[in-house]
Amino acid sequence: MIFTPEQYVEAPIINIPYQSESGIMIEELNGKCKKCKKTVENLRGYITEHPNCTEIRFAGVCHPCKLINSFHLRHYNDGRITTNTDCGWFDIKPESNWYSRLMDRF
Repeated sequence: MIFTPEQYVEAPIINIPYQSESGIMIEELNGKCKKCKKTVENLRGYITEHPNCTEIRFAGVCHPCKLINSFHLRHYNDGRITTNTDCGWFDIKPESNWYSRLMDRF
């Protein structure tokens, strides 16, 4: 995870859209500031390919709060998305347009 300003600056910029080797297309990536709930900007982090998922550890800056917020997601080959919090892993339903468009097709 990215916890310090130094780790944030050293992390590569995340380029979205991203297509994994297993065919997962990530068209959007965002996170909310833990303090003010605004969307963070200037995403940096690491994408790791696993046989059953694509793991994304990233951070973004909340300029109004002057905070770096860290996130840890897994996009599974079966379509599930989970996030890691202080309480463990949880399934999440994306609020993005690409997810809505995908679900509208079924």
